[in-house]
Amino acid sequence: MLVILVLHELVHASFFPGGLFSQKSYVGISFPHLVAFAYYDGVVTRNRYLLVLLAPFTILTVIPLLLISVFGPSLSWFSKPLIQFAYLNGLASVYDLYSTFKILKTFKRNVYLRSTGKQLFWKEKNQTSPSI
Repeated sequence: MLVILVLHELVHASFFPGGLFSQKSYVGISFPHLVAFAYYDGVVTRNRYLLVLLAPFTILTVIPLLLISVFGPSLSWFSKPLIQFAYLNGLASVYDLYSTFKILKTFKRNVYLRSTGKQLFWKEKNQTSPSI
């Protein structure tokens, strides 16, 4: 499961501005709790934030399940592990989906967002500086 969580967080980080290797991108494992994390130390638009949140669920759960539904018989040897992988990633995505719903409900399109990992700050785009 830890491998899936790390892969899940790497997908998040690959959608950060500048990608996985940006100097503002961080991916790691918190060892006291064995929790993988991805963190971006910067400001992003609401839509970019939503893209980052939804990317792992889309790439690691939805697409594999679509592939199985389309090519199922020809993937019979691979279907069960792929379904298990997609299921576990779907479980790992629950908070991302909840966060997506909350952001869509709370913020208009024209905002910048910045997460500290514990808090989410926002600022309207029409203000002069995107720094938060």
